[in-house]
This record gives sequence, C-alpha cells and structure tokens, in this order.
Amino acid sequence: MQLAARAASVGVSVLCPGWVRTRIIEADRNRPGGREPRSELPEAQAMEHLVEALVDTGIDPAEVAGHVIDAMRSGRFYVLTHPEMAVGVEQRAHDILEGRAPVLPVP
Repeated sequence: MQLAARAASVGVSVLCPGWVRTRIIEADRNRPGGREPRSELPEAQAMEHLVEALVDTGIDPAEVAGHVIDAMRSGRFYVLTHPEMAVGVEQRAHDILEGRAPVLPVP
C-alpha cells in the first residue's frame, strides 16, 4: 500500500502456492549436521508419507513461475496457484469475521 501511495515503479505480490513438486521434504538435508532422525511414531510417519504424496502430485515449479509472471504483468497482488484454493481462502475469511477458530481441511 505504501508503494502504491507513492506511485512507485516497484510492485509486490503474495505467492500462495498449493502443492508443488519440489524437494521441500528433504529440506533438513541443509541443516548443519545433516538430517535429523525420522520419528518412530506411527502418526508422525503417516503425516510424513501424506505430505510426501501431496508434494509428489503437486504442480511443476515452472507452472508456479508462470502464475507469478502472469500476476506481475497484470498487477495482481495475491497469486493462488491452484484455483480450488479460493474456496478455502473464502472460508477462512468468513471464520475470521465470525470469530471462529480455523479447522483443518478434509483431504
């Protein structure tokens, strides 16, 4: 808003990506000392497998880049990479306005 008020030649967008095929699951490989041991808890392992499967079925990073470039060219502030995300955003806004606590979406 401050940039717009000054008619700055710099724009800003907020990227809200859904699942993208990246190596984010392996991010701890960059930690000093390497990867931490995986949890032995079945619930934690199930969650890791679920997230891994979601990332594996995500969109290609090049498609995300296309969304970003399109948003920059059109001056769009929010960049939602998956159209179905709009429903969740709308629900979250309603929850905030009604003072309700967020709930986890059902996959």
